[in-house]
Amino acid sequence: MKQSTRVSRRQLALWFERGDRFQPSKEMREELTRALADLLLEALGVKVQVPASQSGGGDESEDHA
Repeated sequence: MKQSTRVSRRQLALWFERGDRFQPSKEMREELTRALADLLLEALGVKVQVPASQSGGGDESEDHA
């Protein structure tokens, strides 16, 4: 099925602003990639065991629901 190329009045257009780009460090990119992968796996219902060394600090709140 082909999607419509018409923009509806309710659709919001977001434009990418080409300016100075922030280039995160390698460590930050790895952390972001890990966090996004964990979120994706959680959304898919996959249980992942996180090693104690990567479980975050004591300052992070946990969901006890």
